[in-house]
Amino acid sequence: MQEINNGDFQRINANAAAQRALTGGKKIIKRERRRHRFAHLRQKGVREINGVLGHEHIPLAKKQARSLA
Repeated sequence: MQEINNGDFQRINANAAAQRALTGGKKIIKRERRRHRFAHLRQKGVREINGVLGHEHIPLAKKQARSLA
């Protein structure tokens, strides 16, 4: 196992390490927002295909009853 000495820590630039961590966090948040947005758009597209516009879900039996009435 490699031993870590004080010289290893002196080569680390604390400001640069913090910036990398912040940048990485922003990328993660951006990726999660994009994933949620696309998931919402996919569900919206499925609802439109099924003939339901909006955020409510109408069971197929009710839709068929409406069309018969």
